This record gives sequence, C-alpha cells and structure tokens, in this order.
Amino acid sequence: MWRYIGNTFLLSLMVMIPVAIVGVPVFRVLAYCCLPFPYFNVTHSWGAIVFGFVVLVTAFLVLSAIMYRLAIKLPAVATGRRDFTFGNALNASIFNFKYIMAFALLLTLSIAVPQFLIAKLSVSLTDLLGVSGTILGSVLSMSFQWLSLIVGVSALTSLYGFFVEKRDF
Repeated sequence: MWRYIGNTFLLSLMVMIPVAIVGVPVFRVLAYCCLPFPYFNVTHSWGAIVFGFVVLVTAFLVLSAIMYRLAIKLPAVATGRRDFTFGNALNASIFNFKYIMAFALLLTLSIAVPQFLIAKLSVSLTDLLGVSGTILGSVLSMSFQWLSLIVGVSALTSLYGFFVEKRDF
C-alpha cells in the first residue's frame, strides 16, 4: 500500500510542478485578458472569453491525458510488479494520446455532471428540510464520491489491462 501511495504522490508531483511553473503565468494572462473587470473599467469581448474557456478546457484535457498515461503504472504497483516504471507506462500507451484524452473527457463528464446535479439537489434539500436536508445531501454526495473513486480505479485498471496486458477494453 505504501508503494501505491508513494507512486501516487510522485505522479502528482510529476504533473503539478510543470503545471505550476508554466500554468500560473499563462492562466494569469488569460484571466486578465478574458475575464471582465467592471470595477476597473476593463471590458472584454465574448471572443476573448470563449478563447480563454477553450484554452482552459484544452489544457485540462491534455493534462488529464498525460496523468492517465502515467497512472497506468498504479495498477502494476497494486499487483506487486516492481519492474514496471512510469517510462513503461508512457511506452505502453504511445500513439494513443487523443484516445486517452477522449477517455478522460468522458470519464470526467460522467462524474462531474451527476456530482453537479447532486449538489443542486443538496441545496434544494437543505432549503426544504433544513439540517436534515443538509445531512441527506451530504450522504448523497459522499456516496457518489465513493462510487466515483471506484469508477476511477476501475478506469485505471482497464487502461492497464488494455495497454499492458493487451486485453479487450
């Protein structure tokens, strides 16, 4: 278990450090160029806002695909393989970047949309039932988050099985 946690932490560092170095300046420029600031009398066109949104979504998809390609190592760690490295994970999924990006998009949408709907339902339950509604909404949200965790781990296992063990998807 400690190897899995350590590799997950290392994966996070491998993705987040470059994101912080490159992403923070880029996203600051995008925020200045694309977000309306009415208090500073700065107005921006809808084209700039749409462009900023497209850049953010594209960056998210690219980073998700990179993360999933690297995370193919995690099921190998879970099964006790010590010979499978992050480089092996990248080599196993080479030439499949756009497919993994589409996979990441579908997986993200399949989790984010129901979570958004549960959050909206939780607000309605709180308004309707008070504290009992808050508790019920929290239970619903935590239950879905648990299910999302299981789906995420199953997705990684499926990617590992497909790319490394050459199983059908």
